[in-house]
Amino acid sequence: MKRQWVVYMLLCSDNSYYTGITTDIGRRMKEHNSKTRCSKYVRSRKPFTLAYVGGCGSSRSWAQKIERNLKKSSHKDKEELSKFYFFLKDISQNKTKQLDSYKKIYGV
Repeated sequence: MKRQWVVYMLLCSDNSYYTGITTDIGRRMKEHNSKTRCSKYVRSRKPFTLAYVGGCGSSRSWAQKIERNLKKSSHKDKEELSKFYFFLKDISQNKTKQLDSYKKIYGV
């Protein structure tokens, strides 16, 4: 199976955004939190929060193009993307909770 690339944004403590790509977001977050494998940009701007994650398929070059476009985007656009991401994530979690409740009630 081919690796799946994701592009991600971190909201840093100084209200700036860091954008990167990876095939393992969990590993990359641990690296950003470590002292040795962290990017220089994030190292001086901790703590940070994960502001966006988007799948890019198996093409690293496609992920890099998206990353480059996000880096060129304005702060306001990045903020809007982050809000939309969390809006969709919240809807998804609520739908899962509703489905679980439905299954309990109707024994499905």
